[in-house]
Amino acid sequence: MSDSNMDELKSQLAQLYRSYSEKAGRDLTDTLKDEVKGFLAYLTASNGVVAGEEVDYINQCLETNYHTRDLAAFITANNIFSHEYAVSLPYTFRTYLDDEALSRQYITVMHTVGKECVISDQKAESAEVDSLNNRIEALTKAFDQRYPDRPMTLTKDTIQSVSQKDEDSAGGKDKDEETLDQLLQELDELIGLATVKKNVYSLLHLQEIQMERVKRGIPKIPISNHLIFTGNPGTGKTTVARLLGKIYYKIGLLPNKNFVEVDRSGMVAGYVGQTAIEVKNVFDSAKGGVLFIDEAYSLANGLPGDYGTEAIETLLKRMKDNRDQIVVIVAGYPELMEQFLKSNPGLKSRFSKKIYFPDYTPEELLEILKYTAKKNQCLLSDDALAFAADVFKRKYDQRDENFANAREVRNFFEAGVVSQADRLYGKLNLTDEELRTLTADDFRYNELTVES
Repeated sequence: MSDSNMDELKSQLAQLYRSYSEKAGRDLTDTLKDEVKGFLAYLTASNGVVAGEEVDYINQCLETNYHTRDLAAFITANNIFSHEYAVSLPYTFRTYLDDEALSRQYITVMHTVGKECVISDQKAESAEVDSLNNRIEALTKAFDQRYPDRPMTLTKDTIQSVSQKDEDSAGGKDKDEETLDQLLQELDELIGLATVKKNVYSLLHLQEIQMERVKRGIPKIPISNHLIFTGNPGTGKTTVARLLGKIYYKIGLLPNKNFVEVDRSGMVAGYVGQTAIEVKNVFDSAKGGVLFIDEAYSLANGLPGDYGTEAIETLLKRMKDNRDQIVVIVAGYPELMEQFLKSNPGLKSRFSKKIYFPDYTPEELLEILKYTAKKNQCLLSDDALAFAADVFKRKYDQRDENFANAREVRNFFEAGVVSQADRLYGKLNLTDEELRTLTADDFRYNELTVES
């Protein structure tokens, strides 16, 4: 957003603060700023991700200095994920709805501020656009009921058309959104994971046939869409879960592309009654998309007084009440996930499909290294490739529960880059090839590959 446009937007907000303060006979600036903050936080959280660009936009609007974690904490503390928040009327708007001009000003400014927030990260996801529409529609509905003969010109159709225009101009679905073929190609191009890919295609075929039954008036066969991903760290579970969410959205099984990743720390609180609220907030933030719970087994540690059991029970109830509105994927080590399923009788019936992610072979680890180097515009010398192949074979043969698969490769690559920097530092007249090339020595002399 240009500086001039931001200045104009801030001027509109300042005028709104003055208008309401004059009406009330007292300063309502802080109250209104809190309402604007809540509105923008609701929009940013609607796709399950609070982007840095969106936080920067909020800071510019409100002249604050929030960090992403501050906004995330505010969203959770104020239950901004909830449907109740979406349809509720803000205090100042509700209190002074008897002033027609003031109420029109409120809706107009909020709509303008909201549109700019939705596209502040250079993309307008459908979940954010829908949230903007829902919030503005709640305001206009209240206004139109109060002034039935003089309804807001910002009608539902206008909101949708303007929001769609914003979505398209920000690289929305008509321009940059991936097609189903592109998503499937992305899946096919993942290194290894042959059995995983076969399972994903099987899921896709099932959903398409289920949807075809519905189109023809034939009832769907009641099969749970929730999944268990088992495997060691770094085997691609999160990557495939994200892709699957996009694929399900593309074929129409899910209404949006929400993808929320959480672990025990984001669901279990330390006080009675708080865990259910945390689970509800997380669940609501992912509604319409995918909720991915990593290391789900940690919810069932069996310790006396632990609130993980409450988290599981709340999760099961939410899954039952919203069975067609979300896909929940739980992930973790194979043996520990079996214990997790046994911790509550309801889990096995909710999660009927299990996909195992095997460890990457030494050859696949080497391919991942080549891909990582290429992505970062680096070259690997022949001796570097030979050395890496030996290291990966040794690590694979000696692997235990701490073996991190693709993360081993990432750490190996990054350590090599650090060693290369030490080797090149201070050297004059470096060529592009020297800057890009990693040698065996760059990988050999770092703490990740030196054997004890």
